[in-house]
Amino acid sequence: MHHLQNSRKLTVERRTEMVSMSDGIRLATDILIPTSAQIRGTIVERTPYGRKSALHGVAEEQFQQHLEQLCLEGFTVLIQDCRGTGASEGAFVKYLSEADDGLDTLTWAAAQPWYGEGAYLMGVSYSAHAALAAAIAGAPGILGMFLDRGGFWSAFHEGIRLNGAFELKQVSWGLAAAQRAAKEQGDRIRSLALDHQELGQWLQRLPWRPGRSPLRFDRERETDLFTQWDQRSPGSYWEQPSLSSRGKSSLLDPFPTLQVSSWYDIYPVSTTKNFTEMGSRPDGDAYLILGPWTHSGIDQTSAGDVEFGPTATIENAMGVSYFELRQRWFEYCSLPLVPFGPRVTFFLMGGGSGKPVDGGRLLHGGEWLAADQWPPSSTFVSSWALTDSGTLEPRTDSADTNPDTFTTYLYDPKNPVPTIGGGISSYPGVFEAGAFDQRERPGLLGSREPYLPLIARPDVLSFSTDPLTEDLIVAGAPTVRVDFSTTGADTDITVKLVDFYPPSEDHPDGYAMNLCDTVVRLSSAENIQLIDTAGDTRIFFLEVEMPPIANTFAMGHGIRLDISSSNFPRVDPNSNIAQEPRSPLNATALNGVRTGGKRKSTLELPLLSQEAAEKLRASQARRFTTPHTRTK
Repeated sequence: MHHLQNSRKLTVERRTEMVSMSDGIRLATDILIPTSAQIRGTIVERTPYGRKSALHGVAEEQFQQHLEQLCLEGFTVLIQDCRGTGASEGAFVKYLSEADDGLDTLTWAAAQPWYGEGAYLMGVSYSAHAALAAAIAGAPGILGMFLDRGGFWSAFHEGIRLNGAFELKQVSWGLAAAQRAAKEQGDRIRSLALDHQELGQWLQRLPWRPGRSPLRFDRERETDLFTQWDQRSPGSYWEQPSLSSRGKSSLLDPFPTLQVSSWYDIYPVSTTKNFTEMGSRPDGDAYLILGPWTHSGIDQTSAGDVEFGPTATIENAMGVSYFELRQRWFEYCSLPLVPFGPRVTFFLMGGGSGKPVDGGRLLHGGEWLAADQWPPSSTFVSSWALTDSGTLEPRTDSADTNPDTFTTYLYDPKNPVPTIGGGISSYPGVFEAGAFDQRERPGLLGSREPYLPLIARPDVLSFSTDPLTEDLIVAGAPTVRVDFSTTGADTDITVKLVDFYPPSEDHPDGYAMNLCDTVVRLSSAENIQLIDTAGDTRIFFLEVEMPPIANTFAMGHGIRLDISSSNFPRVDPNSNIAQEPRSPLNATALNGVRTGGKRKSTLELPLLSQEAAEKLRASQARRFTTPHTRTK
């Protein structure tokens, strides 16, 4: 880095300071100050991944060049190691310190001579959580915010827990963080011990106890993990500013916000809900980008085993590289007349040939569209009924005279349905994010010979349309309205939307491409109604909102909805027993979905007509020819 510093020493001054928090703990902070340009303001990023290269997958030199370029445009840049990470003092407590430490840091920065007119917050993943937490905590002087694949709307509903079920990606994150900390501290033996842990094998030995987990050699991070795992009910813990912006984002000052997520990201629900809240502020200036990527694959054109084509990159969406987008965004925030673009830019998946490309990936294709809001204002809801025969049929207003029936299955927590892709973290041999054919295969945790499709399992209900007679576009968050029965004291319902390719020479059994999925733990569900009991069986009505999606179901394809009660190792299996978390007790439950009678369960799909899609296509094309200015 010396050649960069020497060539720009007349324009960029670098400092490293230990900034004191209100409790006396000092956090290591790098500051880049422009010395030959008027300072517009200070860009702040706080990270647990090392302040020298805070962006995953980007080399330190490239990251530092990006920071210097921001500095040369007139911004002071402040990059800080989160408490207990890197060179910062104190103990790392995952997420919970970020609101207060962010508030203290920004209050300190506002008193410095290099601060400028205000602060611009940026972050990716954890750093985005930290940025939003500081804003929710009341950090002063915020002029703009760039949140990429992070920023909790509600960590109880997505991020730590998934509508009450515990997301086991927290285990893989904790193990990786423990390994990183051991290396930073030069503890070779502890590093060796942590690297030796086989997470996939450990996950097959649940439940864990303190001192009996793959994190047992880092008690600090093991304690974090079990604290999150044991907080199973909504309440004050989950309402902390570091974990929730729900109902609070709409109260922030109307500074500009740009949020980025993707269909196979970990945080599409948080991103779209925060975008909606921030856009509802008086004079709120909110923007949204939704791509087809995984959490760590924003620079890729594929997700899992599916290829979306060369136009799927963020550069093709916005006309500039990722780093240029960040720079352009902060210029827009500081100069209202700098052009930006439409409110929402999203990738509509589908339209590809379905042929294998690039080592066997299925070519699903897609294109970028631009809209005025999310979901697009031109969407309308189409309702599809779940039937006894396993079909999805357009729901009509006429009364169903068939018997009032449930389609049932036995859910055994000791034999959960394996996770095959989705919006999850990636961890070799355990999690693999993205789109995949929904069938078991060798090397996939929980799979068994003869490696059949998931719908061959007796504990998976599947409902499909007939082959479509025309293309059908879904853009928004599908919702399942369901009467759900269970003999368990507690249980889960999982729902998954699938684009089913018909059999072909390349895929003789068809190809069931997962689009989005979620889970609801009944004991933690909101807006759930107990509507009937019969012996040991209770019947609930609930609405299950799925993550947002945009996909063209091609003519000849089928729309499929899969329902079960487990998705492991995405979330911990529900024991079916109302008990303390991580108890060794479990029981089999008979669960079911109402599929006959006048209260038949339905899938609600937000649809976009071909004419409406053409207008959004034209709007995206105009972004490269028509300036858009910030409205005040």
